[in-house]
Amino acid sequence: MTRKNPDYDELLQRVKDLEIEVAGCQQVEKILWDIPDQLYAVLNSLEAIVYVADMDTYEILFVNEYTAKKFGDIVGKKCWEKLQVNQSGPCPFCTNEKLLNKYGLLAGVYSWEFQNTINGRWYAIADRAIIWVDGRIVRLEIATDISNRKQYEEKLRKSEEKFHTFADFTYNWEYWITPDGQILYTSPSCERITGYAPEDYLNDPELLVSITYFEDRIRFADHIQQELTKETDFHFDFRIVSKTGETRWLAHSCQPVYAQDGKHLGRRASNRDITKRKQMEEALRASERHFHLALDAASDGVWDRNICSGDVFYGENWASLLGYNDDDIQKQKITWESLLHPEDKQQALSAVNDHLEGKTSRYVAEFRLKNTVGDWQWTLARGKVVEWDENGRPLRFVGTHTDISDRKSAEKELKKATENIKFFAYSVAHDLKNPAVAIYGLAKRLKEQHSEALNENGLKLCDQILRSAENVENLVGKINTFISTKESPLRLEMVSLQKTVQMIRDELSPQIDIRSIKFHEPDSLPNIKADRISILRALSNFVDNSLKYGGEKLSVIEVDYKETDEHHILSIKDDGEGIKREDSHGIFRMFKRKNKSLDVKGTGLGLAIVKEIAEQHQGRVWIEHGLIKGITFFISIAKNL
Repeated sequence: MTRKNPDYDELLQRVKDLEIEVAGCQQVEKILWDIPDQLYAVLNSLEAIVYVADMDTYEILFVNEYTAKKFGDIVGKKCWEKLQVNQSGPCPFCTNEKLLNKYGLLAGVYSWEFQNTINGRWYAIADRAIIWVDGRIVRLEIATDISNRKQYEEKLRKSEEKFHTFADFTYNWEYWITPDGQILYTSPSCERITGYAPEDYLNDPELLVSITYFEDRIRFADHIQQELTKETDFHFDFRIVSKTGETRWLAHSCQPVYAQDGKHLGRRASNRDITKRKQMEEALRASERHFHLALDAASDGVWDRNICSGDVFYGENWASLLGYNDDDIQKQKITWESLLHPEDKQQALSAVNDHLEGKTSRYVAEFRLKNTVGDWQWTLARGKVVEWDENGRPLRFVGTHTDISDRKSAEKELKKATENIKFFAYSVAHDLKNPAVAIYGLAKRLKEQHSEALNENGLKLCDQILRSAENVENLVGKINTFISTKESPLRLEMVSLQKTVQMIRDELSPQIDIRSIKFHEPDSLPNIKADRISILRALSNFVDNSLKYGGEKLSVIEVDYKETDEHHILSIKDDGEGIKREDSHGIFRMFKRKNKSLDVKGTGLGLAIVKEIAEQHQGRVWIEHGLIKGITFFISIAKNL
């Protein structure tokens, strides 16, 4: 009997075991051959990049149909060569190291996002290590195209960036409150204004109400409830106490916010720090109180009219001036208009309207007001518009009243005295003129009829008598002119300065032409509102003065015109001998004449008449000396006559 070798038995058993194992593997292999077909069908149906690559060699072992369409037949190629550009080796962002733990075991799914360098598309990627069919560890990558999502995210990011750039950097404190009262957003300016950070308000919706000034808290809390339920805008001012204990004034505005589909999203609110403005307003009110007190103390009464509302502030003295008290004003028992004398009302109201319409630079008027005892009290009103809106319309009109009853009484007495003087002057002029005319006539007859009987000295005496009588007659004429100029009211009309100057030139042309004097005038002169005879008389006196006192070297007389905001200014300039500075003092007074002009015919009233004309036209007269020779006479005429 042959003995079996033990190694042989073991080997035989091993062969039998292998046969069983092979049979089992064949069964498994058959199953596996069926599974890939099902798995491939699933992977090929995905709208995503799916590929498998060796983790050591980076060789692509499998791609689905979607990947093949995007990148072609890349199985057997290196993943870093076919799926990216400009790579000379494994990608620096390769996730292989993240797919295994420190023991080399599978670590699960690693998710990330990446923009492909070939097509520029963005992908959401899920990588994991798996055991391949041949037992090696490989990387399975599934990448879903999220480019559209990225575009939306980028638009959203830019939109949010714009919103935050606009909202976070607004100087005012902006916030958004939801319909249920929650603060959805608040701008960083809240910390500058209140001392509390945005997160303080987000965490505590009641914080704003709690820091509201006690006297304003109930009103503001009511507003919060109203603004959540009413679809209207709100605007009002309130106070808060900041984190540092300061009281600050805020101007609050809010309005409803809606989505594009009309859904109510809450309210957008804005709080602006107006503390400085409120402080300035209070300082202004205090200043105005002091201003009113100062004006009231410096006058018989101050008034301050709000043009828009019609409200008028009257100072304490304003009422007491007429015998009324402050209670009469407060209860509106009296008004300025109601106290006006009927005969003065139209003129007084016209003066006010002219100033408000910008026709006059200042408001000045005299009128009578009824006092408590029923008497009419003369009052001088002065005022000026001190505030306008952006369109130039007057907003505020301030002025004073002064009692001029004593002055009016004095004027009445003065007028009576003036009438007496005027009558006396006319009487004297009449009494002087008649003898002067008689003396002139007799002297002239004596010279003409008895010249042969008179010696040379007698003839000279006759000439002297004639000149003296003629001077007396001229003086009487000038006195009458001066009196009529002073007493006669102006007859205002539109006066052509061009025609007036031409009349003067025509009248004096014989003297001008004989002496070869150049007469210059502007190419055009305006029409002005004035008394035509008075203007003609004034300019004639100036030109006549140049002709009389310019001397033999007088060669040029020049007429000129200028204007200011309030006056027309006419001037007559010459290059003659002029008037010495020491002789010019008081030149516009009556009977004032140049020291060396005694041989020149004149009365000394011409420039005094011009001065009176200027004053009647609310202007003045003056002279300016030339640097070497000559003189310029000026007269100003008010524009608001």
